[in-house]
Amino acid sequence: MFLLGGAAHVDTAGGQGLNLGIQDAVNLGWKLAAEIRGEATDGLLDTYDAERRPAAERVTVYAQAPAALLAPGSEVTALRELFGELLADRSTLQRIADLTAGTDLRYGMGAADPHPLVGRCAPDIAVSTPHGPTRLGELARTGRPLLLDLTDGGAAAEALSDLRSRVDLVPARAGSPAPAGTVLLVRPDSYVAWASSAPRPGPEGPAGLRAAAERWFGAPAERAG
Repeated sequence: MFLLGGAAHVDTAGGQGLNLGIQDAVNLGWKLAAEIRGEATDGLLDTYDAERRPAAERVTVYAQAPAALLAPGSEVTALRELFGELLADRSTLQRIADLTAGTDLRYGMGAADPHPLVGRCAPDIAVSTPHGPTRLGELARTGRPLLLDLTDGGAAAEALSDLRSRVDLVPARAGSPAPAGTVLLVRPDSYVAWASSAPRPGPEGPAGLRAAAERWFGAPAERAG
């Protein structure tokens, strides 16, 4: 039995609580679908609790902190003034914005030394595909796993050619400004499962990419059977 949304957590965070429930559903939905299709890897459903429980705990903190700032007393008034000054700092403001949006969490993707984008929500970068200019957010609207390959010659996409039935392979060119990664393997919930910034991933690149793809989306049908 899986609990999500209001059945899993009760808080006073308002819109952030609603966002939390939506992200619970997005996280769990594609994993349940993989299980129903017989494509889920061992332990995939267990990652729902591992990934979303910390998110619920973060929203609880979010809900409690503003409540503390509303309490009466000269000490709290001083704290509010200090907090207001901190919000003038751009990095602090960005951190609060990420907490509000629920994107400050980083999921553990099983990599020993992951790229900075791995485990985080994929950036909505501009790219040019054979079908014209678009954005990563538009490519992800299919709700399927996605490999965005910005390397010369599409070498990364070729390395996963036998997983086309499970992963959308998209060779493309980067728009401006250039993204932080040249290869992004993106889960259906838009979180990055694997990434590389090398112009062409080195010898360890294809192996790492393959391991990540099979970890989250399963082996090719002929091997899985």
